[in-house]
Amino acid sequence: MSSPASAASFVVGNFVETLPATSSRYVTQFYESSKEIEQAYADWRHALALGDRARAKALREAGRGKLEMHGAVGETTRRLTALNKLERRIEMDQEMSPEEKRRRLDMLDEMKHVAAKRHADLLRSREAGQRARP
Repeated sequence: MSSPASAASFVVGNFVETLPATSSRYVTQFYESSKEIEQAYADWRHALALGDRARAKALREAGRGKLEMHGAVGETTRRLTALNKLERRIEMDQEMSPEEKRRRLDMLDEMKHVAAKRHADLLRSREAGQRARP
């Protein structure tokens, strides 16, 4: 019987690994929205760098919500990067027991989930606020 915390299992050598259910949905959504937000920001900055003020203004108006989220994307990206570095350190640790590694990796997955969900909630609230504007 699988636990509610497990979403998927896969075989690695002679071991069956279970992924926590919290690890992928919001993190995947974050990376997808991050890509869109970063592209909108890059397009806007490029238009500014070229001196095309009309295009920059049009891009800013069309992508206002995405441009406003650029700072939040950077903050969440830094947080996920730090957690990924910790994850790699745990995976490479030769002295830690497999059980302790699993416990710590699951904890980091939960922390990544929380960070990505916070971003998704912020994005949703910003989008709802923009729809409410006349």
